[in-house]
Parts: sequence; structure tokens; C-alpha cells
Amino acid sequence: MARGCRGCGDGAAVRAFGRMASRRFPQQFIALLYKNALVAWRSRRATAIRLTAPFVFLLLALIINLALEANNSTQDRYKDTPEAVAVDVSHLPSCHADLFIGKTKDCFDFLYTPVGDADVDALIERVRANNDPPIPPERVLGMAGRNESDAWMLANGDAALGAVHFSRDARGNLQYILQSNSTVKYFKGSFQDPTSFFQMPLMNAIAREAARGAILRQKGPAAAAEFSWAPRLVTYPHPYLLSTSMLGGVLAAFIFAALMFSFVTQMTSLVSEREVGLRTALRNMGMLDSAYWGSWMAFDATMALVGALLILVFGMVLQFPYFLRNSPGLLLLLFWLFGLAMTSYSYCLSVFMKRAQGAVYLGFVVFVVGWVFQTVQIAAALPYHPDYYYSKNVYGRVFFWVFLLMPWNPLTKAIIDLGAATSSFESPGLRWHQRYSYCRFVLDDAEQYAYDTRTEYRDYQCIYPVGQALVTLLVQWAAYLLLAIYLGNVLPNEVGARRPWYYPLLPSYWFPRPRARGAALKTVLDQEARGGARAPAAEGGGDEDVAAEEERMRALLAARAEGRDTAEEDRPATPGGGSPDGAGRYAAELYGLRKLFRGGCARCCRGCACARARGDFWAIKGTWLGIERGQLFCLLGPNGAGKTTTINCLTGVLPFTGGDALIYGEAISSEGGLDRVRPLMGVCPQFDVLWPELSGTEHLVIYGLVKGVPFSKVRSQARELLDKVKLTPAAGVRSGSYSGGMKRRLSVAIALLGDPQIVYLDEPTTGMVRGGFGLLAC
Repeated sequence: MARGCRGCGDGAAVRAFGRMASRRFPQQFIALLYKNALVAWRSRRATAIRLTAPFVFLLLALIINLALEANNSTQDRYKDTPEAVAVDVSHLPSCHADLFIGKTKDCFDFLYTPVGDADVDALIERVRANNDPPIPPERVLGMAGRNESDAWMLANGDAALGAVHFSRDARGNLQYILQSNSTVKYFKGSFQDPTSFFQMPLMNAIAREAARGAILRQKGPAAAAEFSWAPRLVTYPHPYLLSTSMLGGVLAAFIFAALMFSFVTQMTSLVSEREVGLRTALRNMGMLDSAYWGSWMAFDATMALVGALLILVFGMVLQFPYFLRNSPGLLLLLFWLFGLAMTSYSYCLSVFMKRAQGAVYLGFVVFVVGWVFQTVQIAAALPYHPDYYYSKNVYGRVFFWVFLLMPWNPLTKAIIDLGAATSSFESPGLRWHQRYSYCRFVLDDAEQYAYDTRTEYRDYQCIYPVGQALVTLLVQWAAYLLLAIYLGNVLPNEVGARRPWYYPLLPSYWFPRPRARGAALKTVLDQEARGGARAPAAEGGGDEDVAAEEERMRALLAARAEGRDTAEEDRPATPGGGSPDGAGRYAAELYGLRKLFRGGCARCCRGCACARARGDFWAIKGTWLGIERGQLFCLLGPNGAGKTTTINCLTGVLPFTGGDALIYGEAISSEGGLDRVRPLMGVCPQFDVLWPELSGTEHLVIYGLVKGVPFSKVRSQARELLDKVKLTPAAGVRSGSYSGGMKRRLSVAIALLGDPQIVYLDEPTTGMVRGGFGLLAC
């Protein structure tokens, strides 16, 4: 701990800045926004992938959509049919023409029962002989009855196209029943309709030969030979049809995938900053939480807007009717609001993650979950179809509200509706003023007003319009952002500190005030009198000088609590350590400082289940000491002695269990006291807390602005500090390229920003060569 670098900055301005939240927020917001932009610019490859992902995914969507359209163009129900086309259905196909049987498998064209009936056998013989082409005898199988036929077909799947079963009525006339598989078959882009492929040809063949048999009996062979029976199946004329659900499904999945790139990047960046301690380092500089979250939201909102614009532009360039006919403003707002909602959602999920790599995995899990929900919507219209929402089963509405909790569900519903509004070549799309009006739920057909589909789109089976989806996304954005801020405070942070769950109800959170010194010290006296939160005594007793210092500080505590000065306080301070603010000779006073880490569980993520139980551990067992101004004070001890924990308690990183401390006369047991103290202090943490993408100068500028160094002086102070730690030649080099000693010197320079009154240096010489020790001493 030492006095800061005199002349390295306007210390008075920094201290005044720390007491004015109205000035702190805009300057810190600008500094942090500048940091986010710099990191994104330096990570150009990742940023380029993030911005070009929409084009790649939309191009894939275009290719798949063209493939689907090409496949649909071969099907009668989709392809353009301007005139009626008659298709011959009077002759039976070969069983080898079936999609599932193929050309190599042994099969029968059909089975019949009962075999041995003269009339039935004769009719089947005529069916075989008069078919075009004639059916070979070995491809027709006769059986005694239906039970035998059923058993055979059950044992020989896909070995026959079907069967015909004859019987006689009361007058002895033949009658028949057709038996066939009614499932539509699909293989390699081809569909097979069982009605036109087998059922109608067999029915026509039986009817034809029954009529031919009657003519043969009544008029003879000559008349039977002239008999003609040629039924045709005529398709009703219709224009080319495009499957709405198919187009909407393709776009929904790929637009969601394009926007999810930003989701993973956002969550990973937040978790990474917390993992390496950057957020804690910024807080030590006096950073406001509002400036931190505001800068991230402003940056990510801008990136979401750019991403939405790129999706819109790329969609128009690729000539998607979806983008050309629907309102550009409606599409832009939909994609942007979804990006904002997913940004807040990523913030909310990030508070549970401890490692950046885990955030990447979680991002892909969220993508898979979103894709599954999209599939459910596209395939089953769940839960936005009236049949589900207005059903007597309460689960329909439960699903409706559960789906509304996740941003990808309103997006998918809106994309499907916008796709339906451009489903054909004449569909006009949706305009901005139609975002609600197109959606109506009208059961009675008589009440469904007629409209021109070429100029307007309506949906009379709709309960959730695009306009409502926009409002839902806006609410999700605000709700998830507030939830992320709340969870970030009540869940343990990277060092285990957290606020109580009811902290928003505390006036001290909204209006932090420094605690009166006398009241704070009386609390310490009360703790000592009660013996609460007392650590176990150290083994082997203590040193005499330690005991003497404790007695002196106890006497000072009693005097300060009563408002009295003491002889100790009246003694002149160490040379160079004046008292400009009249707070006394001490820079730091520690009164019975204690820190207990409660027994708990080792967890893989914040809020996860317990993986390994741990016992209580006293890191600080009661520290009594005073550090005079202008004095270099060293904490010596082995690993685990509590040196870093003491510094973390004094800087506000960790809340202490008992006791208190005064820093330049301010008690740090309250948020208000810490806010008053942070502008006075500089911190060099045990491990370097740097952005690998930023240079030494940029680190000092950003940290300096957060601390309160004026814009006009921050760069000159950065140059001066870099010169003092001998980093001027590497001032513009990214810190990721620095050696360990260079990073340590940069951390020391950061600690000296703003002419701090007290500096905490935690193992500052780690990684330095011998020359660095002398440099640090200077």
C-alpha cells in the first residue's frame, strides 16, 4: 500500500467526480461503450462472421427453398395446371412400379378371394388378359377367404398392392370389397397417391370386366370384343401453388440461426469479463452498474439493429418475396426487437455461468431448444391455433403463456404469418397498418367478409397477430434485462459476494449514503463486547509488536467512537503524508477486521446443485492496525495467510464478516462509504486483469475515464504513466502480446491513475525481472 503518483493526474477532480453520480454515468458510459467497440473492432474476424452470418443463412434458405419448389413443381397439387388434364385410370399398374416394392422384389399385383368360384375365376382371368399390359398369371394370387388373405399380407409386408374380396348377395349376385394401403408413399422426392395409383384402377378393372361378362352372356363374344371402357381422372385447373408452411418454416429456422450468432457472442463476452475479473476491476475504479449494463445494452442494441438491417438487405438482394412484399419497417422492427429480447435473455443466462466455454455450450443448447419449439409451431401450430387456445383443456392456454416466455416463439409466429401473406405469386404481403387488422378469429363462414387476395391478406383462424408479437418482444427485452440485473446482484459473484434477495427494497441501494464514522465504530465496539463473529485464536500466541499495535488501535477505536482525539492522533504524520482533508494522520485504520468463508458447496455454475461440501474457513481472524499517510506498508505471510482477502475487503470486492475499516476517515462498511473511498484508491490485483485486444494506452484511457480523469487530461496522464513504468515503446501494442512483466507494469500504471491517495498492490513484482523491482520502487 502506498501513496499514488503525484503529478500524474488531477486527484481533486477525480475525488469530486466520485461524489457526483450525474457526471459519473455519462463519462463511464462513453468509456465502456468505447471499450466494447474497440474489442469488437480488434476481433474483426469474429465480428465479420457475426455480421455476414445473415447472408450465409439466407443464402442457404434460398437454396433449400428453390429445391423444395423444384420438388413441388413435379407434383400435380402444386404445379401450374391451366387446363384440365385427363389421366387414364382404367388399367392396373405393375407391383414393381410401387415406390416401396421396387423392381427386384418378388410381388403380386393383387390378391383375390375366393379362389375356386367359377364366376370369380373367370372375372379375374378377364382382368388379367384385358389389362394394358396384360398381367402375368404368376403376379395374381387367389386364396380361399379373407382371413387367409389377411394373414398372408400381415406376414408379407409390401409384397402385394392390395386385394379384392368377392361375395354373393341374397340373390346370388357378385359383390366385392377392395383392400389396400391408404398411406401416401414418398421416396426420393416422389409421392405415390394410393387412390389414383391402385384403388381406382382396380375398381375400374373389376367394373369393366363385370360389365364385359354381362355383355358376353347376353350378346355374345362379338359384342364383348367391341366393348370399350376408358374412365379418366381429371384434375381441376389451378395456378402454381407454393406451400406456405414450407416457406415460413425455412425462413423461421434460418433467420433464427442468423440472429443466434449474436446471442452466443454476447453471452460469452459477458461471462469472459466476469471470469477474468474485469468487471471487479472496473468496480474498484468506481464504475456504476447502470453504466456497465447501459453500455453493453447500447452496443448490443446497435449490433442487433445492424444485424436486422443486414437480414433485410440480404433478403431483398436474394429476391425473397417475403422481404420484397412485406413492409420493410415491419420486418426491421421484428428482427431488431427479437435481437434486443435475445440480448437481454443472454444477459440473464450469463449470470449463471462461471466459464466462457460453458457459455458457448449453453448458447448451442438454447439454439437447439429454440429450433425444437419452432418445429412444434410449424408442424402443429401449437399453441397459437384457436383449437388449442379455446379448447376446454386448460393446457392449451398454459402452453400459450409458456411459449410467450421465450423470444423465439413470437418471432416464429410472426415469420409464419408474414410468410403466409406472401405465399403465392399474387399475395400482397402485410403493410404496417395491417399488423393487427389481418388477424381475426371468426368461426362462422357467413361472418367472414370476402376480400380480394391480390390486394389484402386476412386470416380468420388467427388469435396472435404480428403486432402483438412485437409488443411481446419489447416486454421480454425489458423484463429479461431487469431480471439479469437482479440475478447478477443476488447470486454469488466471482468471489462469492452477493446482495440479499430483497435488496431493491432497501433505501440504501437507491440512495447510498456514507455511514457516520462514530456509528460505524460503535458497531465494532458492540461486536467486540458481544463476542459475535469472533475467529478462533491463533495457535502459539502472537508477536509482541502485533499485540502492542492491537492495543493501540483498540484505544484509538474507543476514542474515535466517543468523538475524542488522542495523543496518537496528535503526533505528526510521516513526512510527505500530509492531511489535506483534515481526516487525521492515518490513511487506513483496521479495527478487528474479520472474514469468514462459510461452508458450502463447490458448484460448476452459479446457482447449480452442490457438487462437493466444504467447511467454514476464517481467512482473516481479526486485524488491528493503522497505516499512516505516505507510508509504504507491506503484508507478509505464506499462501492462505489472508493477504489478498484483506485487500479485497478493503477495496469492497468482498464484504467482511466483522469489524470495520476507515479509509481516510470514511467507514467502508456501507455502499455509500465505499463510493466515497473508491475515487481515493488505486488497485493492482493479484492477477493481471486486462483485455487482450486493447493496447496499454487504451487500457489507461478506459480505466482513467471510468475513475473520473477528465477527457482533456486522460491521454496525457496515460502517456506519463506509461513512461514511468517504461512501457512507452509498447504503448500501442495489444496487451495480449505483452510478457508477464509488461502486463504487471501496466497493472501498476492502472493502479496509479487519477493520483490516488492510497494504492493497494497485491504481489506487484510477479513476473518482473530484477530491473523491474527498482522501477517499481521508483
